[in-house]
Amino acid sequence: MPRLNSFIRTAPLFCFMMLAALMVHDNSGLHGNPEPNNRLHVVFNPYEQVDWNSFSQHKAAQHVHTLQSDSYHMLSDVVHAYRDAGFTILAITDHDWNYPNARVGWGHVPEEEASPYPDDPKPDHFPANTTWPWTDYGGPDPADVGLVGIETTVLLYKVYTPA
Repeated sequence: MPRLNSFIRTAPLFCFMMLAALMVHDNSGLHGNPEPNNRLHVVFNPYEQVDWNSFSQHKAAQHVHTLQSDSYHMLSDVVHAYRDAGFTILAITDHDWNYPNARVGWGHVPEEEASPYPDDPKPDHFPANTTWPWTDYGGPDPADVGLVGIETTVLLYKVYTPA
């Protein structure tokens, strides 16, 4: 969770850094003063006092599929591949419009590589549910492999209404 907190703290600062480089025209006439003074203000660095060493950068993949919908690889393989590539945030976004192993059914992945997940009994709203927790689908716990996992899905077809 510390990495997620760092990411949440950092994101707004990066947005405002763009503003720091802007030159702002002061049109005081818009603020009740009848005569604009047309002064030019330059914002130099509002983050001068920020200790940037206390922040960290993250590499995030926010739209990733597995064999649980229409991709080619098991969740565990996908998670490890992204971790090995240096990602620290990962969102598995499997679709709801097909059942697991769509690529097996379409002949793109051999039957012996099919995903056995999810186990019976199937989750509520199956298959319109998230591939979460990863451990229920043969994957590692995100924290155990140094990742921040984001629970999400792509709802395109079926209607998912939480009870």
